[in-house]
Amino acid sequence: MLHVDLTAEEKAVLLEVIEDYSSDLGLEIADTDRKSMRDRLHAQRNVLKKIADSLGHTIDDGKD
Repeated sequence: MLHVDLTAEEKAVLLEVIEDYSSDLGLEIADTDRKSMRDRLHAQRNVLKKIADSLGHTIDDGKD
């Protein structure tokens, strides 16, 4: 496992970038017809969720 020390500001910026990109991925997933591409995008989004979770933040995936 990799360990990274972040300042509070760095953590906040990283989480903001993850949130924004995850949201963009959600739009891409919805607009993608090819299953292989959609699966790859889902996998990327899941990795981003795991990173956010490890930083103590939950990403809303819009599935309620």
